[in-house]
This record gives sequence, structure tokens and C-alpha cells, in this order.
Amino acid sequence: MIYLMPESPRYLMKHGKYEKALNSFNQIQTTPLLAARDFMYAHAQLDFESRMLKGRANECANLADRVDPSLSVGASGPLQAQLNVRNPSHTSISPGQSIREVEATANLVVSHESQPRDSHQQSSQRDGNSGERSIELTSLPRRQSDVSTLDIDLGIREAIQATLKKENPYSYHIGVTGYYKRLGQLWSNMRCRRALLASSVAMMSQQMTGVNAIAFLGAIVWSKSLGDASVIANDPVKHKKSAETAAIIGLAFGAANYLGGLPAYWLSDRIGRSIMLALGFPNMAWSMLVFAFLIKISDSSIQIPLVSIFAVIFVLFYAPTAGTSPFSISAEVFPLVSREAGMAVAVAVNLLGAGVLVLVFPFVMNSIGRTGSLSIFAGLNVVAFVLVYLLVPETKGRTLEELQYTFDLPTRWHIRYRATYIQEHIRKNWWRYLTRKEIAEEDIPVEYYEWARIEIEKERSSTERD
Repeated sequence: MIYLMPESPRYLMKHGKYEKALNSFNQIQTTPLLAARDFMYAHAQLDFESRMLKGRANECANLADRVDPSLSVGASGPLQAQLNVRNPSHTSISPGQSIREVEATANLVVSHESQPRDSHQQSSQRDGNSGERSIELTSLPRRQSDVSTLDIDLGIREAIQATLKKENPYSYHIGVTGYYKRLGQLWSNMRCRRALLASSVAMMSQQMTGVNAIAFLGAIVWSKSLGDASVIANDPVKHKKSAETAAIIGLAFGAANYLGGLPAYWLSDRIGRSIMLALGFPNMAWSMLVFAFLIKISDSSIQIPLVSIFAVIFVLFYAPTAGTSPFSISAEVFPLVSREAGMAVAVAVNLLGAGVLVLVFPFVMNSIGRTGSLSIFAGLNVVAFVLVYLLVPETKGRTLEELQYTFDLPTRWHIRYRATYIQEHIRKNWWRYLTRKEIAEEDIPVEYYEWARIEIEKERSSTERD
């Protein structure tokens, strides 16, 4: 019996396929109750993030208070006053029901207020004529600071218009927002723009390592590093031997790239994606520099083994860090509602860098030589380390809410966090890290968003004193 894994439930929900999404949760979870819980949580998270993208983030506030209260979602405030709807307990809209029937139902609900039921026990009903399940729109008790699905005051008329126009009122539904609108949000929305900056820096840093200069142009680099090209070209025996040696070294390089990436499965969750990425660049810088100068050795009996060894050393530093972390970071930094668009742009940035590298590197190598061109990548590894350290927040173990906290804050706060607070922590505890000694609990650094909250309170207190 072949068991097929279900499609991603959140993917199905974003495409309005709620029944299939619930079935997917049922296949993943052990009981229908747990599946329903996960379904409701996914809906609340998607709806929450879509509201956050529409609102103005307040970095000084708690997560529940970060949406501008004046923001109108669904139908609120003025629309409710126009309809004179005084918190109806619930109104059902069947797919085959006309606008007049729904408005008549709404007027009936307003004129005859019913006793409110428990907000968590609202159930959908079946239309007696069509046999179809109706969609229940409920208005539930709320607090001013709540930002959740329960906070949406659904107005009758606007819900009807949204249903008739797009057949789904939820703004995270891809049929309502559209792919290109989500793509535009990556630049127009501050939270998405900061996530795009982090993912783009991580992706570009991968191309700055120089690994693809060897991977894409390996035959050229290896063959030219194994002796004088004019002599090899005129001697068929040497030409064949050179090609075979280059192929063997290239095979070893690729095998090391594959095997070196396996530790990332547990290292990225143990150490962290951003930290792993940053730790790889200094080691790639010195190994690339040694590799570049070993090519200048004229004795092939010494050159070939040393070049091969340091090529493998370089790729073993690359594979578990810059080889894997950029994709993990890019897959996590974006909110769920625009993740597919964000990941697409991040991968496009990576491939654009690879394309530029393939076009430019041969000209640079012919102009300044193999050693000079590869030495440039050694310097670019140092530049990439600085960029990643300052601009790419850690995403290991972060919940969606914590990621929202992180990217609500301006990028300058993260630069300050890494350049001052973390730098001071490393200066005090570097020997403990080196000797793998336990760090005292009071010396463990707080998370970025917690540190920012403390600093904001300090600045607020000092301003009030002044």
C-alpha cells in the first residue's frame, strides 16, 4: 500500500481549500481534536500575520498591541455605524443565498437580540433547501489589546461583498491578495523588507565564498593549476593525464561538498543558522587564501596533493555553513502569508549572483591570474562575515510570534545588538567557549527582541527623568 503525504495544510488554506487542509491535519495528527486545534491555530496565525502586514508596527509595544487601532479590517467602526448593527450574535451566509435574504436575516437579528452562546461553541449549520454547509460569521467578546481572529468585527455587508467578489473573505487567501500583491509587500511592508534584506544578504554571501567559481569552472581552474597550458595542449599524454587528474579532484570536491553538508542537520539546530553561517566565513577566508597561493607552486608532484587537500578543507568549511544556512534562513524569516513570494525572490537573488559570477570570473582570472582572482574571494569572505553578523538575525527555535518581534524592530537595532551587546559577551566568555566550559546563567545573552525591549525601556525612563 502506497501512502502519499498530504499537501501542506497552510498551502491549502492560503488557496481557500479548507476542507482539504483539515483532512491534511487529520492525517498528520493522531486525533481529530488535535487536528482541529492545529487547523484553528494555522488560521489564526495566517489571519494575524495578514493583519500585521496591513498595520503600522509599533516597536515599543507588545506583540498584541503592535497593530494601529485605527486599522480597518473586514468591517469595523464606521461601517458598523452605517449598518446600525449592535453586535449580532451570529449571521449565516449560505453560498446560494441572495443579498436581500442575508440583509433580511441581519435585520431580524438586530431587531431581536438573542442570548449569546459560548464563543467557542459556534457551529456551522446546513441550509435546509440546498443541503450546503453555511458560513457562520460571529462577533465575539474582545479586549482592546487583543490582536487575533477573535478581534475581527465582521460586518454583514462587507463580508457579503468580499464573498461575492473573491468567494473568500480572508485576506491571507491567495485568491484575495494575489501573488503579485504579496510580491509587492516584500518591498512596501517594513517587516517583509527587513526579512528580505536578511535573506538576500545570506544568499549573496554564499556566492561571495567563491565555491561556485570552483564548482562551475572546475575544469578550467584545475587544468590550469596542473601545469603550463601550452605544454599540456601539445602533449597528448600530458593532456589526458591532466584531464583525468582534474576530474578526480573535481569528484573529490563534490563528494566532500555532499558529505560536509550532513552535519548541518543537527548543527544548525544546536548552534544556530546565522551563527553557523558567520562561523564559516573566517575559515573559508584563510583556506581559500592558502588554496590560491598553492596554485603558484611549479612542482606538480607537490602542488597537486596540496591543492587537492585544501580544496577539500575549504569545501568542508563551506558545506555545513554557507552551503545550507542561507536556505534555512530564507525559509524562516518571512511571514507565512508571503513566504512563497519571499523564498522565490531570495533564491532569485542567489541565482543572479551565481550567473554574474560565471560571466565575470573568467575575465578576472585571465586578467590577474588564478591566484589573484581566488584571493579576491578570500577578501569577500571577510566582507560576507561582517554583513551576516550585523544584518542577519538568528532564527533557530524562534516561533512565528518571536520572528514577528524580531523583524518589527529596525535593522539598526540588530546592528547595535551584535556590535555592542554580543561583542561584549564574546569578549568576556571567549575562553569558556573555546574550552567548552559551562557559561554562567547570568552571563547567557538574552534574545535580540528581549534586549531591544530592555533598551527601549531604559531610553524611555531616561527621557522621562530628563
